[in-house]
Amino acid sequence: MNPNHQQSEGEKSLREVQSMSDGFLLEWIAGKRSECLDVFVGKYEIERRKNKWQEIRSWITISLSVLALCVSIVALIKK
Repeated sequence: MNPNHQQSEGEKSLREVQSMSDGFLLEWIAGKRSECLDVFVGKYEIERRKNKWQEIRSWITISLSVLALCVSIVALIKK
């Protein structure tokens, strides 16, 4: 965002948008013009929420892979 951008009356900060429920966020976006900064922030937040579980699943997969690699290395050393 532009550091010189002054927040207008209707604009919400990212922190405020993150605290909204899914239903309220969708209603809030629906009432805005499509080129509005609020719509961009709202859509970004919706996508972030959708991808949250994929990100967690990815980290679990990476952790299990590292654990498997460590077990394999230990097994080779002990052999």
